[in-house]
This record gives sequence, C-alpha cells and structure tokens, in this order.
Amino acid sequence: MRVAEVIRNGGIIKWVKGKKKKQDIIQELVSALANKYDFDKEEVIEGVLAREDVMSTGLGQGVAIPHTKAKSVTKAMLAICQCEGGVEFNSLDGEPVHLIFLLVVPQNASNFQIKILARISRLLKHNYIRERLNLLKTPEEVLEFISQEEERHLPLP
Repeated sequence: MRVAEVIRNGGIIKWVKGKKKKQDIIQELVSALANKYDFDKEEVIEGVLAREDVMSTGLGQGVAIPHTKAKSVTKAMLAICQCEGGVEFNSLDGEPVHLIFLLVVPQNASNFQIKILARISRLLKHNYIRERLNLLKTPEEVLEFISQEEERHLPLP
C-alpha cells in the first residue's frame, strides 16, 4: 500500500503555528484523528508516548515519525503535520521538527507498519521533498505531491 492511500483512506493533514511541545502536538494530532475516526484516543496517545520514551522518533532534518499499534484501531491512519514554529522531539541531530507523520495501525499490523514507515522514511530522505512539504498550503496539494513523489521514487511492482 502507498502512503498516499493511507492518507486518502484514514488521514488528516494539519498546519500548526507557534512552538509546540512534543506531548502536546501528539495529543493534538491523535485528537484530530479521533474526531474523524472511531478509536480509543487515550490508548493511542499512551502508545505513541510510550514509544517515544523508548526512543525518539525524531529522525533529524526536521522530521519525526511517531507511531504505535493499538487494539481499538481498525485501519491504518496517518496524520501529517507541518509545524511552523518547530517541535523539540529529541531528534538525532538535536534540531526542532517541522514535519510530523504520525502513523497509527491496528495491533496485528506489524508488517504493514514497518513497510509504511520505510516508505515514509525513503520519501523524506530527499531534501526537496521535505522543503516542498513545508511550503504547501492545502491538504490537496500535500496529498497530490506525496502521491507524485511516491510514484516517482517508490513505484510498486
């Protein structure tokens, strides 16, 4: 499955102004997903924060991919957030995060989770993709851009 399909079938795209704390932005993104989809919000927040306690998902270069699996989740969901003011995420490079891809999948979807995380990581390794995602202004533009770049860099067999 493509990242763009996960966004179409279970995603949200948000823009956040001002500087935020990691826990606050995670709660905000999970709440936004919970407003659209039915799942146990507290279970998901706890899962994401527990994962962050083990090791930060701040990859560096302004990107974080927090993620979790949850029993109450029935389909993959992805919240993409452009954080203008940056978020301290304990990233590998120590820099604030400006792009967050929060992935939530059903408890039994470990293989799927790994594959989607890998696809997101491979897309975001390109400087111009990260730069462009920080400039786009509408959910439609973000979805179209991700779809095009995914087809270009990560075609499925």
